[in-house]
Amino acid sequence: MCKRGFYKVKKIVLLLMLILISCGEKKEDKTNIKANQNIQLNELKKQKQKEVDSLNLLVKKLQAKRDSLKKVNSK
Repeated sequence: MCKRGFYKVKKIVLLLMLILISCGEKKEDKTNIKANQNIQLNELKKQKQKEVDSLNLLVKKLQAKRDSLKKVNSK
């Protein structure tokens, strides 16, 4: 009788450990997903910032052209 009780307790303990491990993995998966989303978001922000910088450069060039045309027209 004592051995049967020991094996039942051992099975329950092993099942509980398996459940705890699987819950821990799910939490790690959520953390990894969140980290990957943050990385993708940062890359997207960098890409958008590059686009904004190139547009700002284009605006400066166009303003310089406009100013030079104003000078030519005013003469």
